[in-house]
Amino acid sequence: QKLVFEILKSRAQKQGLMIAEGTLEVMPDGFGFLRSPEYSYSPCADDV
Repeated sequence: QKLVFEILKSRAQKQGLMIAEGTLEVMPDGFGFLRSPEYSYSPCADDV
């Protein structure tokens, strides 16, 4: 998962955007995470 994240991070830095899909959960501190239906929208290591 760390390798995939580093690849996506590098791609986003070069291209200026990253496409992802899911349900956005916004936390009280303002941070947000895309949750996936594959994990029943629960927090997991694949969240963006």
